[in-house]
Amino acid sequence: MAWLRAAARAKINLTLDIVARRPDGYHDIESVMHTIGLADEVCVRMSEGPLVSLRVMGAELPEDPRNLAWKAADATLRAIMGKSAAGNGVEVELVKNIPFEAGLAGGSSDAAVVIHLVNEVFGRPLVVSELAAVASGIGADVPFLLTGGAVFAEGIGDRLTVLDCFMDRPVVIAKPTTGLSTSLMYRAWDEKHEAGRAQSIGKDTSSRAFLSELAGKGPDGAIKHVHNDFEDLAAIAVPEISEFKAIMLGAGAVACAMSGSGTAVFGIFDGEDDARRAMEALRNGHGDIFTACTRLDPRRHIPMLE
Repeated sequence: MAWLRAAARAKINLTLDIVARRPDGYHDIESVMHTIGLADEVCVRMSEGPLVSLRVMGAELPEDPRNLAWKAADATLRAIMGKSAAGNGVEVELVKNIPFEAGLAGGSSDAAVVIHLVNEVFGRPLVVSELAAVASGIGADVPFLLTGGAVFAEGIGDRLTVLDCFMDRPVVIAKPTTGLSTSLMYRAWDEKHEAGRAQSIGKDTSSRAFLSELAGKGPDGAIKHVHNDFEDLAAIAVPEISEFKAIMLGAGAVACAMSGSGTAVFGIFDGEDDARRAMEALRNGHGDIFTACTRLDPRRHIPMLE
C-alpha cells in the first residue's frame, strides 16, 4: 500500500501561566498556543501483520513504546479494531526536524499526525470525537495538534478554545544544546511555590491579558503580552535562554519568550530582514545550536504532503 505523508508542525506558547497545582499532582495552566511552519515529516502505511513498526530518521530516538508516535499508532489501531474486524498493522516513519526537550511539542505533534494518518489509511472509521479521545490518552498537547492553528488552553491543557488570531509573521527559533524535561520544570516550579499555587492567583494572567487585547486591538495589541512562567526558572539552569532573547530583541523582535517547558526560545518579527539578522547574530555568537527561521502557521488542519 502507498505511504500517506503529512507535516507534524511544532507549536509555540505565546503565553504560559501556571495557575495551580492540583491534588492529583497535575497543574492547571492557561496558555495561548500557536502552530508554526517548522515540522517533522510523518509517513504511514498499512502493513500485513497486526503490529506497529516505527522507524525514526534524523534523531536518535526510541522506535518502540517509549515513543509517543508508537503509542499513538497502537492506540489508534486498538480504537479501530474496537469498531471493525481490521487485522492489519501499520508502518510509521518519522523524519525529525523539530528538536526534542525544546518546548515545541515535536513528539506530541508526531503522535497527533500518526493518529490522523492511521485513521486515513483504514478508511476513516473513527469520527472526530473518537480521534480526540485517542489523542487525549497520549498527551496533553496532542488534541490541539490534531488540528493546530491558535487556541487558548485551560485546565491541564485539555480544555481548548479556538482563537481568531491570524498572525502570519516570521518566527526565529533557537534552542540551546541543553534541554530541560517538562517534569523537571514542574518540580522546580512546585519548589518555588511551596503552597502549590502561583503568586499571581487572583490577578490577571498574561494569557487573560493576551485575550483581552486580542479582542480589543487584535494581534498587534495582544503580542505585547507574550510571556512564560517557566522562563526565569529555566534561565537559571540554562543562561543561553536569556542570551538568545537579548540577541533577538536587539535584532528587532517584536516579542520573544521561551516556549513551553523549554529550552527553545522564539522571536516574532515584523519582517524577514529582521528575522534573518537575528539568525545570523545567533549563529555567529552560538554556532553549535539549533536555529530555524519559519512562520506562524494559523491553518486549522494537518497539512498533507505529496
